[in-house]
Amino acid sequence: MPSNLPVIGPARVEPDASFRYRFANVEFDESSGLLRVAGQAVPIEPRPLRLLSELLRHADEVLTREELLEAVWEGGDTYDHVLNSAVSRLRQALGEAGAACIVTVPRVGYRLTGPVHKLRTTTPMQTLVVGATVPGRENYRLERALGEPARNDVWLARHIKLGQLAVFKFADDGARLLALKREYALYRVLRRELGPRDDFAQVLDANFQFAPYFLECEFGGLSLLEWADQPTAAGPNRLQALTTTERLGLFVPICRAVAAAHSVGVLHKDLKPGNVLVDQRAGEPGGLQVRLTDFGSGRLSDRSRLEQLQVTADGLTQTQDALHDSRSGTLMYLAPEVLAGQSASTRSDIYALGLILYQIMAGDLRRPLATGWERDIDDELLRLDIRAATEGRPEERLAAASELADLLEALDARRASLVAQARLEQEAQQSRDELQRRRARRPWLATLALAVVVGLASSLWFGLQAQRARDLALAEAERARSINEFLDKDVLQSADLSRAGNVSAVTMSEVLQRAGERARLRFKSQPLTESAILLQLGRVYLHMEVQAQAADAFRRAIDLLLPQVRADDLRLAMARYGLAQALAAYYDAAGAQQVLQLAVSQVPPARLQAEPELAIHAWRAQSDVAAARGEYPAAVEHARRLVAAVDAWPAAEPADRHDARQRLAEALLLNGQIEESQALLATLTTAPYSAANVGQLTYARAMLTQARLHFEKSQPAQARGLLEQVVQTLRAIHSERSVPYAHASYLLSELQFADQQFDQARQSLLAARQAFESTLGALHGYVMSVRANVAVVDLARGDTAAAAAELQAVQPWFAQRKKADGVNFHLAVAYNDLRRPQEALQLLDALDLKQLSWLSWGTDDWKWRVQAERGRAYVATGRVAEGRRLIDTALPEMQRLGSADWVVRRLKRQSHELRAGG
Repeated sequence: MPSNLPVIGPARVEPDASFRYRFANVEFDESSGLLRVAGQAVPIEPRPLRLLSELLRHADEVLTREELLEAVWEGGDTYDHVLNSAVSRLRQALGEAGAACIVTVPRVGYRLTGPVHKLRTTTPMQTLVVGATVPGRENYRLERALGEPARNDVWLARHIKLGQLAVFKFADDGARLLALKREYALYRVLRRELGPRDDFAQVLDANFQFAPYFLECEFGGLSLLEWADQPTAAGPNRLQALTTTERLGLFVPICRAVAAAHSVGVLHKDLKPGNVLVDQRAGEPGGLQVRLTDFGSGRLSDRSRLEQLQVTADGLTQTQDALHDSRSGTLMYLAPEVLAGQSASTRSDIYALGLILYQIMAGDLRRPLATGWERDIDDELLRLDIRAATEGRPEERLAAASELADLLEALDARRASLVAQARLEQEAQQSRDELQRRRARRPWLATLALAVVVGLASSLWFGLQAQRARDLALAEAERARSINEFLDKDVLQSADLSRAGNVSAVTMSEVLQRAGERARLRFKSQPLTESAILLQLGRVYLHMEVQAQAADAFRRAIDLLLPQVRADDLRLAMARYGLAQALAAYYDAAGAQQVLQLAVSQVPPARLQAEPELAIHAWRAQSDVAAARGEYPAAVEHARRLVAAVDAWPAAEPADRHDARQRLAEALLLNGQIEESQALLATLTTAPYSAANVGQLTYARAMLTQARLHFEKSQPAQARGLLEQVVQTLRAIHSERSVPYAHASYLLSELQFADQQFDQARQSLLAARQAFESTLGALHGYVMSVRANVAVVDLARGDTAAAAAELQAVQPWFAQRKKADGVNFHLAVAYNDLRRPQEALQLLDALDLKQLSWLSWGTDDWKWRVQAERGRAYVATGRVAEGRRLIDTALPEMQRLGSADWVVRRLKRQSHELRAGG
């Protein structure tokens, strides 16, 4: 995977330090980001500041416009005026003397001239000793140093009064400060994208203003190294006292945490036992909570996500030398390609996981992976898994951390399969040995008997084969006749208006439903024939994105096949892959994964190579399931294999190739690889593809993904145009009850709402609700979210009674899942509008502002909106002065943060009424 870190000549950068620069009357501290002009601190935006940093690092050199755009904007979509604007704001901040040092080189770029004094930023760390208080956190006292003794920068501290533990990570120079900022930024990405999780160490606070800089972290337990070294009565240390199953129980959660980080584009790059914490799980004797920590060497694969998530990019935006970036981390755990100078990737993290797995299973967390390591691992399957994770060539290594976890969790089933295979081989060998012994005792008689037996066996075999061929031919002919009759009488005639019982158009869904019902009756005594029809029905339902019916068809097919065929039968595998897809599309990720694991365990990789159609179904299902589980890098990898399998299949049609590339484009978009997704989508809506040769529904799905891409890139006009086309197309082909129609209507409602077209937004939401309910069920999370959004639209429309009724109806569902803060806030707004201030205050007082903030992908104005609603409630209860003060304080902050116009207008109106009333 190519590095996303910009490079402007490897010799120009000193990545291990940051500096303080002085020129003219300007001083700039790179580590703290503080700019002073004539001794006064000057506020400045991040982009111009990074531009200044780049110019200073290469003082008296001409930097081209392209180099500056790549370094400061990381190669994102930019235009020349963006750079011109940043230079203009920088010159304005520097004042006359400083601005004169930035020289424009016509048609080339810019150069910073004049004498520049450069001092390394190394703030001596205050003495950190046991018993001292934490600088800047005097209510904590240092207990002991953690990590490497030589560094003395990670400490365990205890609150003096409360007794609670915390971990402080200190920095005394620019390089370590950047690592702290990087870790803080990545932690915020993980928190924003994944929500609160127990398998990541929690960052509580940060100090980047004064030395010594630090991160304050929740105490998550001992490092795996320290925990394992503790002696026990059952063995020389805790790790060696564990059984194989317990060791796997220790490792798999590490794997899952890494997979979760990868799913949102976060690479760890320094996976090792020292960066894994182990803690006794509260209330569970013997249970362990494993946490992943220290993302100070990490990286975000797509930094455009920082802006989308409103996360400050401190520590992730410094231009770095490619070689230094690739080799950051602990040497023993670096993958071979990283040591060779390539950039880190998800697969280099997987290499480190494989090494940690080896160390845990070998019982020694300091043992390197050297020649002969296999002798330390007794289990054949574990040897295979470690080898798959630590392959020297990254392209042959496991593609996703979740794959390694899945393999380990399926060890018992895989062992049982190996035992059965060994037993069969043993029985075969015993038969061969017995025959050999008989030959040795009676060679002449054995030879004669063998000749007779061979002759009889050959005749019998050829006879049986002929009979079997005749029987098979007759069975297939009868099955073909039955299916043709079924298609003619039960399918085609069910679409005949003269036989349909009314004169209205018969939809494809109705035809398929009738076909499934009649197949059950017609082929009641022919399970293989009925299963073949159900398989095809399931595929059609999948294509139509009617997931519930698809899942039902595949389940019925599996139930029919199980008593009739072997466990590795092609038809059974196809049905399981189809069911996994249907469940993934139904947002049942756990059920989809369970079905998929069963299918994968019955289909060896060699068979996928030999049977391309089976491989297509396998990679399609694995990509869909990985996406449903939020494992987006794995989804991309599986989708790439799907494209390769389809292209290698001689029978593939344009629709097959289009579908495979569509899945890859969707996976790329989910993984944040927006530009690659956009390039691929452009090929799906031009020749040789068209609605005529791939189908209108498939073509509309590609347009929907393009609309989502424009949505991600904040291009509402383009997104809205495409969504309106998709909705119109799907409605024309009677697909108002499909998931694509639901998603298109839902996204369209967001754009209509943003344009304050509230009536149109409400109609789009109602259409989305109907489509989601018909495909996913009335209690699905998407349906509940749509209902809550309808209520918000009703609030904006002024239909407060309807909004309150709908919010009250869905509130228990959200409360049961501990996600009711957004619903409760809007219900409080409705109560205020209905003059029920006491009920509004009860809801407002119980809100969790942190949980509300996760709902905001744009401006985070929840604090002020809550304050304003509390002010409205105070006014209604007679606390007018206090309420007015809260509203008047919140209103300008909401305007500054860009709160919705309809929200601001109603508050302005109330504020004006309060002033008018004195």
